[in-house]
Amino acid sequence: MSNEPAPVPQDSPGRTAPDRGPSAPLLRVDGLQKHYVDDQGLADWLLSNDPGRVRAVDDVSFDLYRGETLGIVGESGCGKSTLARTILGLHEPTAGRVEFTGTDVHEQVATDRKRFARRAQIVFQDPSSCLDPRMTLREIVREPLDIHQVGAKSHRNETVADLVERVGLSTDHLERYASEFSGGQRQRIGIARALALDPELIVLDEPTSALDVSVQAQILTLLADLQAEFDLTYLFISHDLSVVRYLCDRVVVMYLGRVAELGPVDRVFEDPSHPYTRILLESTPGRGARAGDRKAATTDIPSPRNPPSGCRFHTRCPVVVPPETYGAAFERDAWPGILEYSRQVRAGRFDADALATLADRHGVDPEDEVALERAIRDRCSIPQPLTDEIAEDLLGASLAALVSGDTETALAMLEADFASPCAATAPPFVEVGSEHRAACLRACEQDGER
Repeated sequence: MSNEPAPVPQDSPGRTAPDRGPSAPLLRVDGLQKHYVDDQGLADWLLSNDPGRVRAVDDVSFDLYRGETLGIVGESGCGKSTLARTILGLHEPTAGRVEFTGTDVHEQVATDRKRFARRAQIVFQDPSSCLDPRMTLREIVREPLDIHQVGAKSHRNETVADLVERVGLSTDHLERYASEFSGGQRQRIGIARALALDPELIVLDEPTSALDVSVQAQILTLLADLQAEFDLTYLFISHDLSVVRYLCDRVVVMYLGRVAELGPVDRVFEDPSHPYTRILLESTPGRGARAGDRKAATTDIPSPRNPPSGCRFHTRCPVVVPPETYGAAFERDAWPGILEYSRQVRAGRFDADALATLADRHGVDPEDEVALERAIRDRCSIPQPLTDEIAEDLLGASLAALVSGDTETALAMLEADFASPCAATAPPFVEVGSEHRAACLRACEQDGER
């Protein structure tokens, strides 16, 4: 397995979105939520503490049309795989609705899982963990046909042989076991098994990430060829943006269980509207952005157990909207520094030991609170003093509380006096182009200007 991006095949099919016309979507996801409740320990039970809630998927909506490939991208832990499994009925949703050809998926699964499984299949990330080592290639691919009793036994064997050849394997190997195949060959077996029941939808959960780089391009080309041959619809989950650009028509960008941006691949990749999307793209090898031009996401990813209020990305966003109380000069000169100061206070990076180290680095007496305040401002690149006198007084009060050891008060002052609109309410999805939407206050401002 390699961390390098998959080499995009040179004979790229040049994705062209299928003509939808007036047709209804094959798959409709509406306000989908999947929350998990943490196991309650003995201490929590004795103290009657409410169990924690993990918001793995939180209000996700999109449509998927026949013949289309929709990509789902985002960092690890953003909810991509949970979303896929909930869509397929493998997890029961907390709220929301998933419709497949107009019928609720979870109602279908509850009444006849086998019938739904014939129409929607999944290819998993790790081919080694999803193939039974006790079964031969023939048995693995034939198993769905046996379970659903499709045709006579002789017909099933003919179907297996045909599928094996279509995915690039040899019928001479039908009696081999999974352990006798390479990683790429095992993934081909998984694809053949998914095709056995002639499904309409296939969910591809990072199908190339566990493979060697040299094999990834072969699997991508195979998937594109099979889609054209079998008229398949793909929901493609990946963290590799170059792969998504090659294979997908549209893309959903997820962050902490929510959709940050959605639109045609070319538009999202060439003109991203959400800061998170831009950061993902600029971090892609070969993107071409100069190091000095990049705006990296700051701080660690928050936990889905306690997601930030408002826009969930605001605690890491390099372009958070400044408080409405202060003017444009404040935004340009002081806001980035105050934002960084707020983040560091919130992350607990100004405890007693950190302040002592900071004082030592700046050659100041740790008991000299004024000098220590100046060192903090210097570390966070906050102008001294601020041009706005009211803002300067408020910031000074927070700094004084911090160096005196009252971090809680310092943070409370920051949140009260320098709260960004991004932290107040979740931004709505707005149109930023044809079929292109983003959930960001900056995008809302641009939409209002049009």
